[in-house]
Amino acid sequence: MNSEQARALITQTFTHAFDKNSFGNLAINLLKHFDERKSFAMTVPAAFTPHIRSCWRLGTYKSPEGELADVLIVNTTEAYKLERTRTALRNFVAHKLKRQDSYKEAGLVAFVSPDSRSWRFSYIRMEYESKRDAMTGRIAVEEHLTPARRFSYIVGEGESCHTAQTRFLNLLKTDADPKLADIQEAFSVEAVTKEFYKEYVELFEEIHKELDRLVGKDNTIRQEFREKNVNTVDFAKKLIGQIVFLYFLQKKGWLGVAKGTIGEAVRAIF
Repeated sequence: MNSEQARALITQTFTHAFDKNSFGNLAINLLKHFDERKSFAMTVPAAFTPHIRSCWRLGTYKSPEGELADVLIVNTTEAYKLERTRTALRNFVAHKLKRQDSYKEAGLVAFVSPDSRSWRFSYIRMEYESKRDAMTGRIAVEEHLTPARRFSYIVGEGESCHTAQTRFLNLLKTDADPKLADIQEAFSVEAVTKEFYKEYVELFEEIHKELDRLVGKDNTIRQEFREKNVNTVDFAKKLIGQIVFLYFLQKKGWLGVAKGTIGEAVRAIF
């Protein structure tokens, strides 16, 4: 798949309401040797029914290193479950990945709200460890889950999903099957944080340079900076911080003010 095709597929999948066919197409192209023969509806145990309406397994992937991963669609009972019941959702996936004697190392999961407009794209990693029971002497397998927050993106209608799109582009462009470690890296918070700060520094330097130019050129602006005892470095930092904060408020839907007016949160900042 070339860059244009990969970008189109990612945009279609991540910036729109959840669509099973689009998600399945992404899985097929991301996981080249994806076994769709193991696709079926999975039962939801009573313990999870307050949170989960239904679950569908699209198939199973076997990595070049022989590790197995299921691709799942998990439909929640309420939209708020995506944010507020992450532990329950993660435990449900763990329950499905550890079925009888079949142990899957990971799950690539779409957690979907009832209206399908917003959904969470998650990677859940299982770590299995064999331990001997001190009482019985038997060997038992224990599982350890990676934190759901660390490996997750909120995507869907109205979401820009720039980071998610960027992180999966290279995996789609290659013809090779990805290792599970490669998929996990695409969800890595550390990598996302590094990318954020790299762009932050570039933006700061650009704003700082422009402010220096304006202060040096305009006597009024220069006098204003002196009177308020403000330098261009601190001004640039504060400006970017305010923009990021406003974007946070916008994403949370807390700027729902009448058209042509300014909200109290914005007025308080400026």
